[in-house]
Amino acid sequence: MDLDSNSMQGGLLMLELYRQFQRANNSQDAGEIQPFQWQLVTPQSQIGPSSDDPQQNWHEQEIIKQFGSPFTPDYDSTQNELPPPPADNNPRFVPNPRWTPAHLPDLGDAVGPGWRHYSEFAPDALTNALRERGLMPAWNERTSFLINRRFYRAELRDNGRLYLTFQFGAWLGDKEWLWEDNIRRNFNLISLELLNNYPGLAAITALADPSQVPMLLGTAPDTGRRPMVRNLYGHDNAADFVFIPVSNAEGDDPDRRGTHWSLLLLDRRQRQSPMAYHFDSLNGLNNPSARRIARALGAPEAIQMAMTQQDNGRDCGIFLLEAARALIGELAQGRPPIIVRDLPGDRGAVQARLRDPRGDNP
Repeated sequence: MDLDSNSMQGGLLMLELYRQFQRANNSQDAGEIQPFQWQLVTPQSQIGPSSDDPQQNWHEQEIIKQFGSPFTPDYDSTQNELPPPPADNNPRFVPNPRWTPAHLPDLGDAVGPGWRHYSEFAPDALTNALRERGLMPAWNERTSFLINRRFYRAELRDNGRLYLTFQFGAWLGDKEWLWEDNIRRNFNLISLELLNNYPGLAAITALADPSQVPMLLGTAPDTGRRPMVRNLYGHDNAADFVFIPVSNAEGDDPDRRGTHWSLLLLDRRQRQSPMAYHFDSLNGLNNPSARRIARALGAPEAIQMAMTQQDNGRDCGIFLLEAARALIGELAQGRPPIIVRDLPGDRGAVQARLRDPRGDNP
């Protein structure tokens, strides 16, 4: 086959471009992907939770391009290890369970307000109360109830005594605020799912304990920083993605315990220049707190991101947990964690997850 010099040069150029393309694709692992390149084109205050603003849509497409096409970090996971996709094509990495909370009886009156919440054999007063209400479990069965608004399961042991298992953070009423125990329990479940199904992603992910966050802003920030960037296997300074519950509490002041939750995502893939992204379901109410936490972790700012907005005064914690699951779900499916503008605010799904006994163990 005869080729003139122009054809030869053109062919070599195309070959070199193809090789560069292959090298770029082959280098897309979790350690080499560049940090998010955010540029807020439209002020966040002007973007609603379901905005059709063409500038915002362009902005999101530009963000996705920064991750490559497709975003394929190496999570050491095969397709056979992945859980089945949700039947409703929900982007979260596991289906949302559905549950309508039962009207569980509260037996706090049998033990009094001074009851200490932990697992133990039931005192006679509580055993009698269960028997009177027809709640005594049969052999190899469990029964559920509340003690002073905390969730318990009871079962008979071999010695015939009734044993109580306290499940911290497992109860959430239909109109209650979420507390630290609820968030901690939900994060335990997410951790378990990642460790079992996405071990590579678990190795670069951290889910911060809400009780540790105030330490960042106290007198010993280094003490608070170290556990926060520890991955799910317990390795120090190994987390690239850190999911942090943010509240507007003021330290240990009992009169300033906080009234709002939001989520901060810290991207540490570039250790010397981390970036932080803030997802707030109440129009940026927690921006000042998020900014302080971001700076304590080395990020210059907490960039406010578009997010579904709550329509009541109690579901901020619901949106925090759903945003965390949605963003981690995007990472697990090989997509950039950027968009949480279609969250359902599904309290029933959160209540169902909290009842999962696997959440007892960190």
